[in-house]
Amino acid sequence: MALKELNAFSHQFFDKKLQFIVSNKRFIIPILVVAILRLAIFTWIQLSINWRPDLFPFSSWSNTYTIWDGGWYNLISENWYNDIQTEYLLPVDQVFAFSPLFPALIRALGLLIGDFVTSQVILSSIFGIIWIPLFQAVAEQYLDTDHAFSATLIAAMFPIVFLFTSVGYAEGLFLTLTLSAIYLHLKKRYLYASIFLTAVTMTKIFGILLVVPLLLDNLLKKRFRDALLYLLPVLAQLSWFYYAYLRTGNFFAVLDAQTYWLNNTFIGQYVLPTLFQTEPNISLSLPFSEAYIGLVICLFGAFCLLTLKVRELDWKLALYSFLTFLVTICNGNVVSYPRYFSFIFPVWLLFATKKDRWLILTVTILAFADLISMYLFARWVFLG
Repeated sequence: MALKELNAFSHQFFDKKLQFIVSNKRFIIPILVVAILRLAIFTWIQLSINWRPDLFPFSSWSNTYTIWDGGWYNLISENWYNDIQTEYLLPVDQVFAFSPLFPALIRALGLLIGDFVTSQVILSSIFGIIWIPLFQAVAEQYLDTDHAFSATLIAAMFPIVFLFTSVGYAEGLFLTLTLSAIYLHLKKRYLYASIFLTAVTMTKIFGILLVVPLLLDNLLKKRFRDALLYLLPVLAQLSWFYYAYLRTGNFFAVLDAQTYWLNNTFIGQYVLPTLFQTEPNISLSLPFSEAYIGLVICLFGAFCLLTLKVRELDWKLALYSFLTFLVTICNGNVVSYPRYFSFIFPVWLLFATKKDRWLILTVTILAFADLISMYLFARWVFLG
C-alpha cells in the first residue's frame, strides 16, 4: 500500500509540474532560448580567445562584462563617486553621468562575495533574464498570448538588446524595473508602481520620462491621491542631484556630467551643419566609420516611425516612446543611438506574428546576428 501511495503521489507531483510547464511555456521558452544561446556564445568566445589570444584584449569571456560602460560601472562600484584613476583620471564631475542603482547593487554584492567582477556578472545575468517574462506579461495586456509570445522572443533576440542585456551594462536592470512599473500601473497597484519608478530613475537619468505618462494617466482619470505617489521618483531624482551637489559643489553636476560623453549629438553634428553649412564639432569619420553613421541614421528613421505607431496600442506607451526618442535625438550621443533606440521597449510590441515558421526563421537569423554582435563586442568593437 505504501508503494502504491508513493507511486500515486509521484505521478500527481510530476503531472502538476508538467501542467505548470505547459501552461507557462510562453514564459519559459524565451528564457530557455536566450539562456542557451548566451551559454553557447560565451563558450564560443572563450574558445576563440584560446585559439587566437592575439585578437582579444583579455583572457576570459567574463571580461566582456567590463568593456566600455560596463567598465565604468565596475569602477564606480569599487571606488564609488570619487575621482577614478585609470589610464587617465576620470574626475568625479564626470562620474555622475552614471546613475547609482546598478553600481550600488554591484558594490553591495561585491563586498559580500569579495569580487566586484563576479558580482557584476551575476547581477547582469540575473536581470538580463528577469525582464523577459516581464515583457511577456506586459505584452499580454495589449496582445493575445501568441502575438505576445512572438513579440517577446523577437525583442529578447534582437542583437543590440541581446548584447547589452548579456554584458555588464545597466540595461537589463533598467528593463526589469521599467516593465515592472508599467505592469503594476496597468494593474492599478500604484504604490508599488511608484517604488519601481523610483528605482527606474535611479538606474538611468532618462527613466524619469516614464513618470510623465503614468502621472498624466492618473490625473486624467482624477486619481489625484494616486498621482501624488508618482512624485516619489521626482523627489528621489532631486535627492540624487543634491548628493551630487554635496560631492561637487554643482547642483546640476548630474546633467553637466553628460556633456563629457555627449560630444557627438545629432543636432550639432548633422542637423545644424546640413542647414547652415557649418563645420561639425568633431570629425565625421573618426573614430567611427561613415558606414556605421549611415546605419545609425537609417535606425533614426525607422524608430521614428515605430514610436509613432505605438499609439495604436496605448497612448501612455506612445508618449513614453516619443519622449525617450526626442530626448535621445536632442541630447544622446549619435554613436550610441542603436542602444538608446533599441531599449524603447514599446516598439517591440509591434513585432508580433502567429506564423510559427516565420518566427522560427526570424529567431534563427537573429541568433546568428547575436553571435556576430557579441563576438565583435568581445573584440572591443563599439556597437552602441
